[in-house]
Amino acid sequence: MRVFSALTAREREVLELLVVGATIREVSRKLHISDSTARSFNSRLHKKLGVGNRGELCRVYFEETTRELRAQNAKYREALREIGANQTMAGFRAREALK
Repeated sequence: MRVFSALTAREREVLELLVVGATIREVSRKLHISDSTARSFNSRLHKKLGVGNRGELCRVYFEETTRELRAQNAKYREALREIGANQTMAGFRAREALK
């Protein structure tokens, strides 16, 4: 994800918890960090992603996640097309060999 490439693995963990509605206290308990550390991660995420509140944080997260999934889907479709083209050629060659 382009926007998320600047985030550390831990920041991504915090982000994923925040976007599903976890409170700061829940984040701290889940990740075994202090509440103040969880607040620091939250503030750092807001700054790095250029957002002012959790709603915007969620919007950026879902936009970037959707963008990444679309890119993966396009690569997957292209690979399927190549496989299909290769199978079509193999089938054509097999039919030609039978003639």
